Amino acid sequence: MDILIDFISKFIQNKNEDDHFDRLNYQITPLLFVLLAIVNISKLYMGAAINCFTKAEFKNGWVQYTNDYCLWVPFILILQACSFYIPHLLWRSFNWVTGYQIKAVISASASNEQQTFSDNNFNKNNCKIFI
Repeated sequence: MDILIDFISKFIQNKNEDDHFDRLNYQITPLLFVLLAIVNISKLYMGAAINCFTKAEFKNGWVQYTNDYCLWVPFILILQACSFYIPHLLWRSFNWVTGYQIKAVISASASNEQQTFSDNNFNKNNCKIFI
């Protein structure tokens, strides 16, 4: 049971400057899009291709056009997965290249709220050094 709690606490604890919603955006959402794309592509190669629902009034040419258009769905899903993950990569590379430690700035700023006036000025100077 302790192993399960330790495993879950790794995902719950905020180790970085991101919060739960940020992690949802760059971890879970791209994973979901990639899994849906894999399921969609595997259905294309292992079973029947996607058949989109069309109106009964559509002629065969339009039905074929819509089915051809629906074959782009996996590529769009992969593109969406990349669009959710790329901002995280850019943010991490910006932190790595510039040397700014956003977590240190956030924790120093948060500690300013609980300090006395003289300590607060000292912490403000420390925050200026970070920035």
